[in-house]
Amino acid sequence: MNASPETGSTVIEVARVIGPRCVEEEDGRRLMALIRPVLLAGKEVELDFAGVESISVPFLAEAVGRLLEVVPLEEILRRLVVNHMTVRDVQALRYTLEHAGGARDDRDTPPPGYG
Repeated sequence: MNASPETGSTVIEVARVIGPRCVEEEDGRRLMALIRPVLLAGKEVELDFAGVESISVPFLAEAVGRLLEVVPLEEILRRLVVNHMTVRDVQALRYTLEHAGGARDDRDTPPPGYG
């Protein structure tokens, strides 16, 4: 993690922290553990997915969806920035946030056109 001089946000290089395959729930929990304190401190966090080859909905559910347990959705949308994500992965992220408040079993159901 490092600070962006342009924005002042905390930058997390996901490929460096997790690796090129972001598919395991445990990896999602590791990423969430890095994101959570930054958001709780009221700061912006930027997730840089450069070098990431694959992302799963269960990974996103753990990495970002679980943040809703401690951070309101509006704050996440305002202070969580993602870069270098495919359109498909951004759609999966949006789907995850929209469904994170529902039953936890939904995390294994991919968004339409994703799985």
